[in-house]
Amino acid sequence: GIPFWFQKGLTKLLFLFHPTHVEVTANAANRPHLLAVLYAVVLCDDELSIGAVMLLALAGFCTSETFLSVVITLLWIRWNKQQSRKKRQQSQPSLFSMQTTSTIILPLLPRIFCLFILSIGYLVMRMALDWISIPDGLIRPAENPFYTMHGWERFRNYLFVITIHIYKSWGLDFVGFSHEYGFNCIARLDDFGDPRFLFLYILVAILLNRILKVIHSSKDDNNNSNSAAKTFFPVLFHLSWLATLFPISGIVKVGTFVADRITIGSTVSVCILVGHFLTEWVFMSSLETSDSNEDDDKETKEESKQDDNHKNRQDDDNDIDNNNNKSKMHWFRFLVVVFLLCWMGRRVMRRTMDWMDSAPLLESSLKTCPKSAKSHLEISKIYSGLMLDRFDLDQALYHLEKVEEIDDSYCDVHQQFAHVYIQQNALRKFEERLAKAVLCPFTMAGATEMWKRYWPMAIKDPHAGADAQRRLDRLPNKWKGPSKNKLIWWKPNKYPNGKEHPCIDEKNKRTKTKT
Repeated sequence: GIPFWFQKGLTKLLFLFHPTHVEVTANAANRPHLLAVLYAVVLCDDELSIGAVMLLALAGFCTSETFLSVVITLLWIRWNKQQSRKKRQQSQPSLFSMQTTSTIILPLLPRIFCLFILSIGYLVMRMALDWISIPDGLIRPAENPFYTMHGWERFRNYLFVITIHIYKSWGLDFVGFSHEYGFNCIARLDDFGDPRFLFLYILVAILLNRILKVIHSSKDDNNNSNSAAKTFFPVLFHLSWLATLFPISGIVKVGTFVADRITIGSTVSVCILVGHFLTEWVFMSSLETSDSNEDDDKETKEESKQDDNHKNRQDDDNDIDNNNNKSKMHWFRFLVVVFLLCWMGRRVMRRTMDWMDSAPLLESSLKTCPKSAKSHLEISKIYSGLMLDRFDLDQALYHLEKVEEIDDSYCDVHQQFAHVYIQQNALRKFEERLAKAVLCPFTMAGATEMWKRYWPMAIKDPHAGADAQRRLDRLPNKWKGPSKNKLIWWKPNKYPNGKEHPCIDEKNKRTKTKT
């Protein structure tokens, strides 16, 4: 009927207008997460063959690590189908009866076993190839400030990171939208008494309330056991989809810290549950009133034999007034749902406009994370010539100085400083920053090429060539020590002893050691 189609449409609209889905669709690099969710949703079909299950599972695991097995979802679907059949047969088996176990779990055992074996094989393969964690040398505080933590400190802080993502999946973002949450954007938590842990305690209280309700209902008779199942399966269903947050749980070291794209898997269960509860909220009152009206009609028929016509007409008028009031309440609730969708759509539209260009995207990130070193560095590139209509070298220098103020170990900033200084014709500052950029393993390639092209041009300059030659002559021709912190200096296109740059050697040694 109408409630069924209303719920289907509402669930799809909630998924469409979810604010955290903007990053997954606007940024092509994040679309594997969306594809993994597609495979997971298709796997929820309990009538798929084993071959199709294996193919979809392999495709999902190869797409993204946010793919998950959907065992709980399959069990819930089977239970709902069984409930529909039993309603037609006018029998209500208990959730924990042997009959329920044989009709729900046993038919799914082959595909559950298949998904379990593939999941174990996927994890074993990643461990054998050393693909579980990213080496420490490739993760920096500007991207993930918590990766160096250990023990209880790591557990405590990543617990808060998971809490942020759970709230994001429900459309509640108390941190704010940003495409990068880096160094000092989210301050570390020193103990469980931190006020920010209040968000976690609220989630724990809600979960405990649901669990206690299931336990209390399961102790009662058969009908209450079915009501317990209606609470039991949705809780497990949502918790199973929260398993997609595994990459940011802190169990393994990854470069991702806080990201909207990670929540797309968990939003599937959120949209389904919210769509279900909103549909019940809008339509169940009318269904209940129709049932009560039938009972009232039976009573009035029995009483009509004893009551006079005037009283019957008075009761009918009261029933009509009650039905009109409930109809108004029905439309009011429907308008509340429409308003919710419009509010969500407006948030999605504003966030989409931010993703249309790099400048508004970075500006919105700095509003959320004013101490994000990486965002300051990226926006300085816009002001230093990436976008001609925003060219402002003074503004670019301001953001670069903020980077060093926030995180002095973020060595990527030196190459950008050099890029700004060369445009200002501040050659001494340019050479100093360029030398530091060559030392940085993340900017070494580009800075080395710039170094080799700069000196021939500087020496040939008719006015400042002699001064540049004197500065170049003061540089040693050979590298004079094994210290990796010491820069190798060379004259244009000449490496000392024909050897490779020592920074490159050190980087290769670290990479081989990690492998």
